[in-house]
Amino acid sequence: IVGYGLYGGGGSYTARISLHVGESCDTEEIGSTPTEYEADDDQPVLVYFEDPIAIEADTTYTAAALITGPNSVSGSM
Repeated sequence: IVGYGLYGGGGSYTARISLHVGESCDTEEIGSTPTEYEADDDQPVLVYFEDPIAIEADTTYTAAALITGPNSVSGSM
C-alpha cells in the first residue's frame, strides 16, 4: 500500500493516515504517516506513506485517516 485518496471541500487539511492488521484501529499498527494536503473540489487527493507497506493475501486490514480541517464535501463527521 503506498497511500490513500482523501477528500476535502476547499481548504487546507492535516491528516494522519495509518494501516492496521485486523478489523479495527485497536489492533497492531503496521504503518502511519502524518501529512498535509490541499483539497479544492470533489476529487480525491493522493496522500502517501513515507514508505510503501507490504500486505499479505488472506489477511484483514483496517485503513484509517484522522483528518483535521474545514468541513469536507461529505460533511463534518
